Amino acid sequence: MLSAVDRRWGPGDAFEAIETIGAFADRIARAKGAGTNIELFTKEERVGGNGPNFCNGLLGGGVEVECAGLFGNHPIFNDFRARVKTYSVGEPGLTEALEFRDGKIMLGYTTQLDAITYENLVAAVGEQQLFESLDQADLVGFMNWTMSFHLPDLLKRLQKGLKPSSQRLFFFDICDPAKRTVDELRDFLHSLKTFRPFGRVVLSLNRSESEQARFALSKESVACSAENILDYAKTLGSLLDVDLMILHLTDGAAGYDRNQAVYVEGPICKIPKITTGGGDIFNAGCALGLLQNLPLNDTLTLARNYANFFVSTAELPTLEKILL
Repeated sequence: MLSAVDRRWGPGDAFEAIETIGAFADRIARAKGAGTNIELFTKEERVGGNGPNFCNGLLGGGVEVECAGLFGNHPIFNDFRARVKTYSVGEPGLTEALEFRDGKIMLGYTTQLDAITYENLVAAVGEQQLFESLDQADLVGFMNWTMSFHLPDLLKRLQKGLKPSSQRLFFFDICDPAKRTVDELRDFLHSLKTFRPFGRVVLSLNRSESEQARFALSKESVACSAENILDYAKTLGSLLDVDLMILHLTDGAAGYDRNQAVYVEGPICKIPKITTGGGDIFNAGCALGLLQNLPLNDTLTLARNYANFFVSTAELPTLEKILL
């Protein structure tokens, strides 16, 4: 996690950070035709990636977790490996997260994600063990379609060995798809329903992702807000034929499960200590609620409080901590 330095009056952390994305953009824009120097200050190095963040959130609910991803032998994952059964399919990527009061800018080095293939997954886990783990799992999460170009092929090949289930949860988080084409996004979103014979399909989107998904599916450019989020959830859930559609904004979250649409407001952290990973922790909170068969409004309330604890304290949440 990084801060962009605005003014400095001494070494180390003796500086004032650029507080907003708008101010950062203005600083860059003023360099047109000339140049500028922007210092980046490293606040912290953390385990990252949508998958590990999601798993860390699940651990806070006492869930036994296995995770396949890009770990290599990097020491930053040592503690994670001690708590999670991991399978590495390649070397980890790197994200430099510039955090501001009103959002974040993620600068990613992601060519390593090309290693996420069915062949590498089988090599890391073993085909028999892979399908045994999938068959025994109550929840299977697939993260970051946007940067995992081989994921659609991997998912198709997994379906050939999956056993039908009415209870298993498949949780999808696509990650900001702005760099992918509209046709690619549409095709992937429509493919989610092919998992319904094997379990309940859950898709979670933030504001930007929901707007891009709606445009891809209907060619409608409609902003998502607290005022229309229930309609958004219903529209996307119906167009996609998934079992549960979840949308999360900074001030609330909505869900649509074919029977009802629910909106939960707040809590809101006005001065977050961290924002990177907040969406993944929200998703973990949703998954914990669904695993406990909580009503939809309680699931969303749990998820909102789970994420709020994380962004307010920069600490990983547990059920005990948020229920105190």
